Amino acid sequence: MRHVDDAALIELRQLVGQHGVIVVPGQQLTTDDEIRFASKWGVPIARPGRSALLALDSTERPGSRPQGGGWHSDMSWASVTPYATLLYGVTIPDVGGDTIIANECAAYDSLPEQLRERIAGLTAEHRHPNPPGKFAAGATSHPVVRVIPESGRRALFVNPAFTQQILGVNADEGRRLLWRLYRYATRPEVTYRHHWVPGDLLVWDNRCVLHYAIHDHSEPRLLHRITVQDPSPAA
Repeated sequence: MRHVDDAALIELRQLVGQHGVIVVPGQQLTTDDEIRFASKWGVPIARPGRSALLALDSTERPGSRPQGGGWHSDMSWASVTPYATLLYGVTIPDVGGDTIIANECAAYDSLPEQLRERIAGLTAEHRHPNPPGKFAAGATSHPVVRVIPESGRRALFVNPAFTQQILGVNADEGRRLLWRLYRYATRPEVTYRHHWVPGDLLVWDNRCVLHYAIHDHSEPRLLHRITVQDPSPAA
């Protein structure tokens, strides 16, 4: 990934657009390599005074809280959500520590027609309990179904971690509707479970993918994450 020309990058973006996620195994990347490659996908998102590269250390320690657990889309609580997430395996346990990816275009395609009609045009509130850095506190709303500009495909865009409610409907009905959507969003038929090997690089379209880090390991696990914003207004 140190030397990716424009033609190869176009092909990689097409693959991500088609499948939601790609796996590039066997990489030996420095942090500079990672940031350089991520910058080919878009503008890396960084907190003030920090690198865009976030070290995700989910090693279980007494009193520690693992990062990244639960189904979510990175930064869905932001007014403009990231285009892509790049996740690189640095230190991997011998047992456990997998990441599950869910394709939300496939999830939307699997919805019954009646449910598609029910959620058409609805918006949902997303909120982070403690927004980091430069990101203002408060709520942001996004369509329950978003259209991916490059493909025109529709994707569910709700997640249990950050979606608080569906706007404009009764609260009880909204909760029932969300949990029904979550069941479709995370069905085994639309998921891929990645068993990490050091040097694996995953790239996914954060606009149409949910992911879940499984914290079932006691050995060290360290991943590097970079999220990028597509510079085009359509993102």
